[in-house]
Amino acid sequence: MDKEGYRRKFGPEGTSLFTNRQLEMLQLAVKGVESSKDFSTIMGISLESVSSLKEHITQRLEERGVVPVSFRRAIAESIWRGLVDTSRLPTQTAAGLTDVEANLVAFITTGYDTNYIREQLHLTRIYYKLVKGSILKKLKVKNLNQAAAVTAIEMMRLRSTNNAYV
Repeated sequence: MDKEGYRRKFGPEGTSLFTNRQLEMLQLAVKGVESSKDFSTIMGISLESVSSLKEHITQRLEERGVVPVSFRRAIAESIWRGLVDTSRLPTQTAAGLTDVEANLVAFITTGYDTNYIREQLHLTRIYYKLVKGSILKKLKVKNLNQAAAVTAIEMMRLRSTNNAYV
């Protein structure tokens, strides 16, 4: 593996960013799995183990100074580092989104939680749900995990065209 690929997959200390089990969970999220019950069924683990695995994933981000720390941020990081397969994701871009929708997707992709996003964008609960539904329809994705994945890919493309490190 070349030096750049090594740096993406492993941290500066040479340890893998995520374990294989954590990558399996992130891959499932990219494929559209969202609920803990679905993760539990597909992965053959208990609901408590799903929660624990998500917690360990966010701890790995925190250990490396990635903020904000969230499961969706881990999805984006795994895509930016080329650790999960994104070939089956829709190829829609955020180009057709309104400003509010684009801002919402950007906040989601970078890992902020719903309450923070609603507060920052001054969205009521009902308006948030309407905007979320519109985003899912326009990006042709099942849920916000996939929306975060699609947007992470687009952010990666934009960064690479500007010669910035992802």
